[in-house]
Amino acid sequence: MRPFTLCYFSAHSLEIPSLSAGVKGYEKRGGKIKIIARIGGQLFDESRIKAFVQDALTCDVVILTLHGGRESCPAFEPLISALEGQKEKGGKIPYLHIHPVGSDEDALEAAGRYSDDFGSENWDILNRYLLHGGGINFQNMFVYLYNLLYHENISCDPPRELPQEGIYHPDFPGNPEIEEYLEQKFDLQKITVGIWFYQSYWLNDNVEYIDAIIREVERCGANVICVFHLRYKDAERGNRGADYVIEKFFMKNGKPIIDVLINPMMFSLTLSCPEYRDLLERLGVPFIQAITPFMTSYAEWKDGLQGISTMDVSYTVAQPEFDGALITVPVATREESGIDPVTGALTVRYISIRERIQKMVSLALNWARLRKKENADKRVAIVFHHYPPRNDRIGCAAGLDSFESVRFLLDRMRKEGYKVDRIYESGDELAGELLGCMTCDQRWLTPERMAERAQATAGEVEYRPWHEALPPAIREKMTADWGKLPGDLFVHKGRMLFPGLLNGNIFITIQPPRGYFENIDKIYHDMYLSPPHQYLSHYRWIRDVFKADAVMHVGKHGSLEWLPGKALGLSEECYPDLAIMDLPNIYPYIINDPSEGTQAKRRSYCCIVDHLTPVFTNADLYDELAKVDNLLKDYADAGREDPGKLPVLKSMIWEA
Repeated sequence: MRPFTLCYFSAHSLEIPSLSAGVKGYEKRGGKIKIIARIGGQLFDESRIKAFVQDALTCDVVILTLHGGRESCPAFEPLISALEGQKEKGGKIPYLHIHPVGSDEDALEAAGRYSDDFGSENWDILNRYLLHGGGINFQNMFVYLYNLLYHENISCDPPRELPQEGIYHPDFPGNPEIEEYLEQKFDLQKITVGIWFYQSYWLNDNVEYIDAIIREVERCGANVICVFHLRYKDAERGNRGADYVIEKFFMKNGKPIIDVLINPMMFSLTLSCPEYRDLLERLGVPFIQAITPFMTSYAEWKDGLQGISTMDVSYTVAQPEFDGALITVPVATREESGIDPVTGALTVRYISIRERIQKMVSLALNWARLRKKENADKRVAIVFHHYPPRNDRIGCAAGLDSFESVRFLLDRMRKEGYKVDRIYESGDELAGELLGCMTCDQRWLTPERMAERAQATAGEVEYRPWHEALPPAIREKMTADWGKLPGDLFVHKGRMLFPGLLNGNIFITIQPPRGYFENIDKIYHDMYLSPPHQYLSHYRWIRDVFKADAVMHVGKHGSLEWLPGKALGLSEECYPDLAIMDLPNIYPYIINDPSEGTQAKRRSYCCIVDHLTPVFTNADLYDELAKVDNLLKDYADAGREDPGKLPVLKSMIWEA
């Protein structure tokens, strides 16, 4: 077979490993091909664009895969101009094929205008080789191109449809059927985690981070069912869609066989496909968003305060939120992994962030355990906010009667089997009991009296290991801000004191203050001041001593989601992450403040439960004031019409 040269451009770089594998397979068949391949990120200045165009003009074939129109290829306009110029001079020009990825109308228009053989069988076959991808299709495409160039008829397979969905596990060489996989890997006694990810990543062996998630789930003692798929129905590719995937791999007889679904995919399932609107609701398990930034490198994420780029916020957080995803942390970033020696293209792969994967998996498993555990055994912490930290401000929440709401909640929980020892006749009764315990108001009680009232405390044997487990930079910062452990805020005789009361398996508590009462206005939203030692230890006590299965923050809003750290995509050195840890967080929040609710959702990993704004009524007097007002009117009337009633009315007014 005679040699030929191919210039190849990829807008998104995903297929480069398969392109390289196709070259190796073609050469094993006796073919000779020279590939000059580049991705968009390599054509970042005029000199590189010029070099690419010059290389393309010397090749026999040029293939451009566009994703985002002509602008996705920085060399597009210079290349087309050079090709037309060479053609006008009567020079040899390469065979040009433009492949539009997905439903890219601009790329399709460019293909129709500039591709050789557009609309012909040749164009259709080349498109399908590229559409289905994989090493075997590239290998056969090279044979097809050889026949096209040299007018020969060497045997090659037509474009092959590769699996569009299937089970993936690093221990299995192929894609087993679900029944075979469950027989070998499924334990009915264990929690089961579902994972789904892009078929193109499986096809091009971009699965290091998926392997890491699978291994972490299994290390934690859970089953895992991991499925690659294409998400949306596509008849041309034989893809049956997300509904088929859920029903085939994650459900049996109409019921889920998984307890939680981890989603490392970008964009929204339901915004792009309204027919999927109730799909995840039918599945009925927590939907965990594992953030995989597309535009943010590891260094940019690790070193920056923003966390992930604005575009990544849209792709990997905001759009999945429309599907009901619970936002967690970045689990992998796209990193350059060197130049492919076969093609010359820069390869880009997702590389796992192991510590963040551990965090995400632990949180996902804790959400899953809530499905398995009996209500009678569940332990829940209910957290009231208070700003400033005075007793008269306990339970402050925008548009919500928080004490009455929690009273109703406790009554409902008891009816549904939770262990609640005491039911309250009113919100005031609940507030009264809480005020009889230790609170965060330091103005009226001595440390000794606060310690006597505290139902939750921690000694050095507990809080010292908690502190030592923090990252070194965090320990140093907290010590600089608040002195050596344990500090002096809510500490008595070496023991940390935590506010709240125990009621069966419910711990009703108050969020710790951000600092000393005198400076609370200045530090509540401080972007740099660390929380006191007692703040982080309070949440750690909730998880490790009280052993809460979940925590509920009542109403807008507390200080947790405003602690210092990255804006989004938190690291292990961000204070909200250190505080909430891996506790499932349920957060009733007023519906008319989505901006601050979003802050809570993204920085405390909570499940927002919206509540309506209070009903409107006339601005008027009520209760005792209304009674006094009526008596005063009666008094005025009596002065004119029946003065004999005045002494009686005067007495009633004083009594009221």
